[in-house]
Amino acid sequence: TQPENVRPLNEQNSLLSLQGGQRLMSEADDAIASENYDLASQKLQEARQIFNQLSNFYSQLAASFSGIDNRLADDQRTKALDTSHMIDQATYQLALVHRALNQP
Repeated sequence: TQPENVRPLNEQNSLLSLQGGQRLMSEADDAIASENYDLASQKLQEARQIFNQLSNFYSQLAASFSGIDNRLADDQRTKALDTSHMIDQATYQLALVHRALNQP
């Protein structure tokens, strides 16, 4: 309603953010602690999906700014790499959950 009032989304409440993915990881840790492996598996799969989307977005932004503003492109590449590490952590945790359930 106010086009001159441009502000970023509130990342703490948004699911599609690093904080949203980390919140899912934390919920998965709580589920693992209470031995609710099905819920943990669901939360970890959701976290992996969010981190994957974020990594793709950051990579696309890096490509868009490449050659225009290299500082921004490098920043987006770094964010894509950091998010990829989060994907790896969620995948590892998911593998441990599957192992606890004797699933492949």
